[in-house]
Amino acid sequence: MRVRILRRPCGPVAGFDLDRFQPGRIYDVGIQLGGVLLAEKWAEPVADLASSPAGTGASTTTTRGVVLVIDDDAEIRGSIATLLLGDGYTVIVARHGKDGLDRLCDRRPDVILLDLDMPVMDGWEFCAEQHRLTDKGLASTPVLLCTASANARMHAAVLKAAAFIEKPFDLDVMLAAVRTLVRPATA
Repeated sequence: MRVRILRRPCGPVAGFDLDRFQPGRIYDVGIQLGGVLLAEKWAEPVADLASSPAGTGASTTTTRGVVLVIDDDAEIRGSIATLLLGDGYTVIVARHGKDGLDRLCDRRPDVILLDLDMPVMDGWEFCAEQHRLTDKGLASTPVLLCTASANARMHAAVLKAAAFIEKPFDLDVMLAAVRTLVRPATA
């Protein structure tokens, strides 16, 4: 995976020191590390020039939809972002519900993947605030609840989530759930 560093990452991730990455430079990194760099907004993906028409760098793919991932765990955000980016989705990440609400209003995603247990604003508070939004399109954006709670089904029903998956989740199950919830583009 090729990424351009947007801002200097800090600290180690899975034992890998990120201090070597310089803003503005392009690096070839593995999928997991790339996912973390993208999820933390330290980097942006860079198109592979060899696969672009006439080497222009122009993308030939269209996005399958926009997914907002709200989870306080950087590794989970990175894994989900990597999976979804690889399947053609545009991914927006947020570290907690308050950040997620801001991104929801700014970017209008097709679906929201939401953790319940987070600092600042948890998933319960996020859903309550989402349902109070005056923009009915934003208020009704489908939520895919991603939780380790033993009562996931009950929580999803109470929160009026469109679907739920239990952590730890299978990435193929996650991808299938997102595909089901993202509204097909109208021609």
